[in-house]
Amino acid sequence: MPQFRKNIYTKEVIDFVTELITSGEKNISQVVEKYGIPKTTLHRWIVKYRNYGKRIHKEYQPTNNV
Repeated sequence: MPQFRKNIYTKEVIDFVTELITSGEKNISQVVEKYGIPKTTLHRWIVKYRNYGKRIHKEYQPTNNV
C-alpha cells in the first residue's frame, strides 16, 4: 500500500513565505536557509501563487461595456 506524506505546511505558512519572496523582501535562497523549505517546493508554491493571482485579477477586472 502506498505511503502518503502528510502536508506539513499550512496555508498561512505558504501565504507568508510566497509573500516574502514575491514582495522582494527575501529571495528563494534566503527562505531555504532560514526556514528549511526545499527549493523545489518554493518554486511550486510561487507558480501556484502567480496563477492564482492572475485568476483573481482577471475575475475582478472591470469590463468596458460603456
